[in-house]
Amino acid sequence: EKQEREEQERIEKERQEREEQERIEKDRQEQERTEKERQEREEQERLDKERQDREEQERVEKERQEQERLAKEQQEVEKEKLLQEEREEQERLEKERQEREEKERIEKEKQEREEQERIEKEKQEREEQRQEREEQERIEKERQNQERLEKERQEKEEQERLEKERQEREEQERLEKEREEREEQERIEKEKQEREEQERIEK
Repeated sequence: EKQEREEQERIEKERQEREEQERIEKDRQEQERTEKERQEREEQERLDKERQDREEQERVEKERQEQERLAKEQQEVEKEKLLQEEREEQERLEKERQEREEKERIEKEKQEREEQERIEKEKQEREEQRQEREEQERIEKERQNQERLEKERQEKEEQERLEKERQEREEQERLEKEREEREEQERIEKEKQEREEQERIEK
């Protein structure tokens, strides 16, 4: 019976804990719902205020644009009147300008022709001078090239001469050495024969 009572108490305690946990969870969800509704209400109020502000701004902007349109139309009427006067004055000035420019154009063409002839003449003179200078440079370059070739030829001949002398000297030295070796060999041979002869006589 004691065990059954303790088991019953344990089961009852677990039930109470579950109910408490469910109550806490329900309270939490209720708080979240309340907070969400508050945030949504505040967001809606903000959006409503922004819409009202935007509508007021649009109304003010529309009135301003209307005032600007009326002022602009008045300005356009006055501007058109001034423009007509300016066009007439501009046409008169344009005619005078065209006449003046025509005279200047004729004078300018005359000056340009004279300037072109002068430039062409100078160009021809420069071209002649250039050709003459190039011819001089070509002649000088050819002369220098000939001098260089002649110098190279002389240097080559000198080099060949020196090389030939070196070879002749080496050949002479080789022959001299062979002669000395041959003489030394003959001397040795002669001494050998003399010894042999002496030995033969003594014997």
